[in-house]
Amino acid sequence: AYLKRQDGVVSSNQNAVGFEAEDFTVKRLHLETGETVEADVYVSAVSLSAFLKLCPACVRRDYASLEKNGHSPILSINLWLSEPPFGSPLMEFLESDLQWGFDRFALWKGRGTSPGSFTFVVSAAEKYERMSSDALVRMALKNLEECFPGKKIECLHASVTWEKEATP
Repeated sequence: AYLKRQDGVVSSNQNAVGFEAEDFTVKRLHLETGETVEADVYVSAVSLSAFLKLCPACVRRDYASLEKNGHSPILSINLWLSEPPFGSPLMEFLESDLQWGFDRFALWKGRGTSPGSFTFVVSAAEKYERMSSDALVRMALKNLEECFPGKKIECLHASVTWEKEATP
């Protein structure tokens, strides 16, 4: 929604197969359909390994050292709560399984999301990979109850997303 409001174009269900670059500037994006896309700005929202598959050799060599590193997953637990547990758009958690909390409704000024929409993030989340989505949601709710005693924490809806190769 944000990109569209900025006169950007969002294309879904289109697979990029590569791009052309000159002097570290993307010039064209090649799609699986054979189409070529030209734009002023491109956003890569894929893992490093997926990005490197798209890269021309002249760009890939600059990332060669990163290819040798392992990756850490990032876990996002998305909760739609009846009441906000905290009163700021961003919250850092200490001594908790959760690390960061984002009030998406506040951050996006109500555009594209609903009140009570929060995302809680855990970086380097290897130790949680074997947990089910339901168990992760229960863990997040328990952490919120411990961090905000006396607050009513009622979850209306939840989802869990992973980026398995988030951080080199």
